[in-house]
Amino acid sequence: MYTAVIPLPILDPAIRMMMDAVHRFEGTVNQVLGDGIMALFGAPIAHEDHAPRQSNVDLVSLPQGEHLSLQRMSPLLTEGHKVPSMG
Repeated sequence: MYTAVIPLPILDPAIRMMMDAVHRFEGTVNQVLGDGIMALFGAPIAHEDHAPRQSNVDLVSLPQGEHLSLQRMSPLLTEGHKVPSMG
């Protein structure tokens, strides 16, 4: 079971994946905030399509995040642990 302090090896791949997606669509990562990031689109370089760029990051990140989650859960599932539910 994980404690309230999540080890860096668990968070690091997710943060890197999000940052890579932001950079792919020419956004700027302003800061890392715990288990998330703050990204800017249209600054410092203005793009007329800054909103769709951000939406594309979401569309790319969602399946990649699910894949990372399944990778983390696989060892627990094979050991017979229950999958935690969200919400």
